[in-house]
Amino acid sequence: MRGLVGLVATLLLAFSAGASAQIYKHCDKDGNCRYSDQPTQDAEKVEVETVVSEFTTARKTTPEQADAAASQVITSDGLDAVEANAYILSPSQKETIRANDGRFDVSWGADIIGLASQPIYQLWVDGKMAYSGPLTQVTLNNVDRGERRLQVRVTAADGTELARSDVTVVYVMRASVINPAGAAQNGS
Repeated sequence: MRGLVGLVATLLLAFSAGASAQIYKHCDKDGNCRYSDQPTQDAEKVEVETVVSEFTTARKTTPEQADAAASQVITSDGLDAVEANAYILSPSQKETIRANDGRFDVSWGADIIGLASQPIYQLWVDGKMAYSGPLTQVTLNNVDRGERRLQVRVTAADGTELARSDVTVVYVMRASVINPAGAAQNGS
């Protein structure tokens, strides 16, 4: 049924440009239906409603226009024109980190266009801020073992959030304090 709906939607879009075009439907003995703009034997006419689109045509931008837009300096009261993208460089998605002391580095990057001031980076671990400042690499200390979720947020000096990275999931492995294997070897 979903395939039929998708086919009808596709046909509606395909034939909406020629509003006067007629659509025909032919179903075979197995119940498979085919739609066409050409009548076939035993085909029935399908009434198609005209769909009005509210989309506008995209404007083409020349490389010169893109460079000119990128070179504009935006003041702090025009942050809505700032373009920013943040991403975590290391560790990678679903990486297992062996850190018996819970210590490991996190590094990130950001592409920021139009910000007049220095960006502030925030590193969030499991939904809690672990770092805020100008650096793009920090060392986390004493991170508990298990699954951890890392995210970088980029803010302007006034605290306005400009971008967020995708969440990177990592698995921190630490030596267990309770180690039955170690206790057995020690004669306990």
